[in-house]
Amino acid sequence: MDSAGEAGGMSPTTRHFISNEVQKAVDASQNNLLTSMQTMMDANFTNFRQSIETTQKDLSTTQLAKIEESMFGSYKFKRHGNEAQYRGNIQVISKLREADTNLENQHITIDNVTSARDRIKEGIDLLNERQKLIKIADSSPLGWKVVTEYQANPIADNSDDEKKISKAQARAEKKAKESKKQKSRPHRYARQPYTTTPNRFGRSEEPVPVSRPGNCFKCGGKGHWVRECKKQSTDVKEISIDSFSLSDLKSDHSTILCKESVCSVLHSESINSNSPVGRLRHHLDKWVETGASSYCIEVIQSGYKLPFRNLPEGVSLKNNRSALDNPEFVIQEINELLQKGCVSEMTLKPKIINPLTVAYNRKGKPRLVLDCRHINMHLFKFKYRYEDSEVARDIFEKGDFLFSYDLKSAYHHIPMYVDHRVYLGFSWNFGNKTRYFVYNVLPFGLSTAGFIFSKVTRHFVKHVRSMDIKLVMYLDDGLAGSCSYSEALRISELVKTELQSFGFLLAHDKCDWEPKQVAQWLGFQWNLEEGTIRVTSDRVHRVLSLLREILRQVGRGQVLFSAKLIASLVGQIISTKAVIGDEVRRSTRYLYFCIEGRASWNSKVKLSTEAIKEMTFWNENIEKLNAHGAHLKSFSLPDESDFQLFSDASNTGFGGFLIQTDSLYSQDIESAQQQGCDDRDQIHGSLISRGRDQVHGSWTSSESVKSSTWRELESVHRIIQTKSVELGNSNVKVISDNKNVCHILRVGSKTDELQNIANDIFESCKENRITIFPYWVPRNENQEADSLSRMSDRDDWGLSQSVFNTLEVRYGPHDYDRFACHYNNKCQRFSSKVWCPGTNGVNAFMHSWSGYNNLIVPPPSMAAEAINKCLGIQRGINAAVEQSGAANNIFMEDLAAKMSHFVVMCKSENTASTYFGHFKRWSAFIKGQGFQDIPAQPIHVALYITHLLDRGSSSHVINHAIYAIKWAHDLNGMADPTNNSYVRSLQEAAKRIATPKVVRKDPVSTELLISLCDLHANSNDLLIVRDLCMILFSFAGFLRFDELSNLKCCDVKLFEHYMSLQINRSKTDQYRQGNEILIAKGQTSACPMSMMSRYITLACLDLQSSDFLFKPIFRSKGISKLVYKNKKLSYTTARETIVSRLKSVNPNANFGLHSLRSGGATAAVAGDVNERCVKRHGRWKCDTSKDMYIVDQISSRLSVSQQLGL
Repeated sequence: MDSAGEAGGMSPTTRHFISNEVQKAVDASQNNLLTSMQTMMDANFTNFRQSIETTQKDLSTTQLAKIEESMFGSYKFKRHGNEAQYRGNIQVISKLREADTNLENQHITIDNVTSARDRIKEGIDLLNERQKLIKIADSSPLGWKVVTEYQANPIADNSDDEKKISKAQARAEKKAKESKKQKSRPHRYARQPYTTTPNRFGRSEEPVPVSRPGNCFKCGGKGHWVRECKKQSTDVKEISIDSFSLSDLKSDHSTILCKESVCSVLHSESINSNSPVGRLRHHLDKWVETGASSYCIEVIQSGYKLPFRNLPEGVSLKNNRSALDNPEFVIQEINELLQKGCVSEMTLKPKIINPLTVAYNRKGKPRLVLDCRHINMHLFKFKYRYEDSEVARDIFEKGDFLFSYDLKSAYHHIPMYVDHRVYLGFSWNFGNKTRYFVYNVLPFGLSTAGFIFSKVTRHFVKHVRSMDIKLVMYLDDGLAGSCSYSEALRISELVKTELQSFGFLLAHDKCDWEPKQVAQWLGFQWNLEEGTIRVTSDRVHRVLSLLREILRQVGRGQVLFSAKLIASLVGQIISTKAVIGDEVRRSTRYLYFCIEGRASWNSKVKLSTEAIKEMTFWNENIEKLNAHGAHLKSFSLPDESDFQLFSDASNTGFGGFLIQTDSLYSQDIESAQQQGCDDRDQIHGSLISRGRDQVHGSWTSSESVKSSTWRELESVHRIIQTKSVELGNSNVKVISDNKNVCHILRVGSKTDELQNIANDIFESCKENRITIFPYWVPRNENQEADSLSRMSDRDDWGLSQSVFNTLEVRYGPHDYDRFACHYNNKCQRFSSKVWCPGTNGVNAFMHSWSGYNNLIVPPPSMAAEAINKCLGIQRGINAAVEQSGAANNIFMEDLAAKMSHFVVMCKSENTASTYFGHFKRWSAFIKGQGFQDIPAQPIHVALYITHLLDRGSSSHVINHAIYAIKWAHDLNGMADPTNNSYVRSLQEAAKRIATPKVVRKDPVSTELLISLCDLHANSNDLLIVRDLCMILFSFAGFLRFDELSNLKCCDVKLFEHYMSLQINRSKTDQYRQGNEILIAKGQTSACPMSMMSRYITLACLDLQSSDFLFKPIFRSKGISKLVYKNKKLSYTTARETIVSRLKSVNPNANFGLHSLRSGGATAAVAGDVNERCVKRHGRWKCDTSKDMYIVDQISSRLSVSQQLGL
């Protein structure tokens, strides 16, 4: 043991050697570890130091930027543009400093260079963006407001930048308008009487008075306005009733008047019997006694103060040529004015020297006028309206007696305010001396003269009318009267006395105080014995002479005429409005357009074609219109109209409807009773269709963006054009909720585009003898028309260009599109449902189709009528009715018109459309050979069938051709050309040689459906459940696709052990009696009732609604929902989804939609179900039709031979 242990042991030397080696290895490892740790720590420390330096630099840069921002942040910029530019520069400087910091590092790395480049790029981008904003601000009048809106609504896509700028522009304009409205003054001239001036520290100092432009309308003083006037009474709210104070007469005047001027004022106290000056003031007590307004009394007392908006500069103007050419007359008139006190001579030159002019009336009598054009532009114009012949027409009645009167020197009754007479100065050379004058009274030539004179005389008119006297006063011309001669004579004396008591000077040579029933006043012939008013013959003659002279020169090729000449013509026509009515405004619009195009009143204007047409109209009709005259109180809306036309328009379309009023309805009933029909219900039935008629259509993309007034007016235009035949020879009340439309229909429009539409309406009304009466109603009373304007037209569709090109090659060229409109017509000539631009006729059925190669693509709802029109069924019926002698009976005619519609309905729409297509092919063939298509000869039909067989047509095509020809002849009451041995033989031959082989689809089995339903037993996907429900319904109910797709929610009734399906329309249900299908509750996963319950729950269906049961489905975020629109599922979608579901279980089968109907019938027969019940369940009329869907099982077929016992 000992020797062994010693031998196996280790010597001390060896142990010591190993120990040393291990220690050395451990020391080396520790030294390496320490070295690595030191290296790592040094590297980390270096990185940390560099990071700290970078961070400190960034912080210092940021702090420096903040310090600079805080230093300048308190600075208040006066202009927004400067502030925006400053802040934009700060952003750029910040980016450049960051780049500079990256490049200042002692140990520059690639990251530093990349960061610097990025900062420089960002700065460049900021500058480019700033440049763009500056351009935007500079290109818009709203400046930086547009930029603010542009920046406030960012758009990610740069392609929409232009749209974004335009929207910003629109928003800025809207806000600018709203801001102006908020800052608008409450009154026309109301401002605060004082303003403040800010000092350099932004604080307000003491108020500084503001000097107002113009003068005060109250006291006539300068520097303030009427609402700041200290003399303004606190209880006075309107300028027209300003108070009057006697202290005004004691005020100091800055203008130094000469001795003659002062004398003229004092002279007013002594009245000249031939002068109107001072007469009203002399009779002031009468005005005060009768309650004249304070303003009226002030004008009479102290004179009329000119309503200056701003004071005109002093000027001395030369007299006009007309005055210089008549010096003797001017001197004579000045002397007369001086003698009457109307003017005063000045020793000093007045502030304004206005030109004198001489004007002539129709009779050539001259009148001296002060040309005040220099001061008229500085005067405020008050809106007012004269009482003229139109007012008189509404006051007087048939049988009244009239008398008239006239004032002498009417304007000279009104004195002028003393301080303002210096603005009404004029001069004249008397020999070698120039003398200066001013008007003391209201001169002819002042733009506000008519207003102030009418305002003063208005009190007299009100005073006389308060005594129950009919009186009208147009400036200085008056007309009054009463119902009897004696009363009129008494009133005549009373009015004469009252005029004189008020201080008016009468022109006795122009007054006619004797009452009479035929009188002339303001150029009109008043015949109260007839109750009519007409334009005097001399005025009509003057208009005609001017018209004919202009038209004669137009005939010679001249189109340029003096603007004043055309304006004179228009003015003379307009002045006949009291007799002719609004036609004078409607039929002078284009003449107005020509006048508005003038360069100046001394220039010439070019007459347009429309303006010449208007002159031609007046040349031909003014005498006729005047001869008809106007009845007193005749221009009101009639109580009874034949039709009411409601119209409205939206941004998508237009709509309206007609209502036949009781007046025209009663006339039709009376006419029918005169023809021997006493059954009122029968009469009502024939007329009710004409009692209410709707019209609606759509706008094009360019029309939809037009103004609302354009759309509303065009809507009226298209409705009238569409129903022009029905509205002919009638009065129509046009009802719209747009006031502009009603105004335009009365008097026309100043806008060329709108006037063109209005002119088309007027022309259509004249052509059809329609009289329209515009009438406005609120929007809530026009809701039905509004709904029609928003209604989408299901029949508004057309052929694509590619399909049309195919038809054009095969059947063209077509030259008349019978069912189109102005945005989908394929031929230059077309008919439309409603009137539209370019149409050659409204309602294709009202026009002859012969002589054209017609493109006939009617909407489905009009297919029967189109077939009727093509086959000429109505012509045959009309001929038969006429031959029977019933053509003159209104009810028989009405029934004859409806008969053709019902005759065409002897076949279903689909069958009729199919037959019609085959008949058109027959018609094209036989007409191409030069023979007649209807009535057809049997041999020709046989030859056509031979042609089809020779071309390789199938037996189905042959049968359809034969049935179509027979159908067309039956509808026209003609002999059947297909009832011929040749035709029957050829039909049998087609069955033998041209019947295609039928490839049947595989029927669906019950086991397959159970497997399919088990596959989706736990699915809550609405799309899958809907498809399964359709599959089970079709299988269990033997449903065709059209029966399945037309099912509505209300057609399904659920009971405890079964459910019922109501089939309202079926292929074999020719008489639309309906069928009820009963489906029992099952026990498997393929139970139709259970699947229907799942479908109802997932789709949230209401079984009381009339929505389609199976509608398209849309997916959103993984959730399936039925579409909201009541739209049934298409055939293509249903076939693809159902076949794909079935093939998911049996991918090798040949499935189709008929596989479900065939599979259900086959399974029922295999289960020994009663054959009669099978036929009823599948809605088959015969065994042959039923057997086509049933696939006999092999066991059933083998059972026949098995029963033989062989």
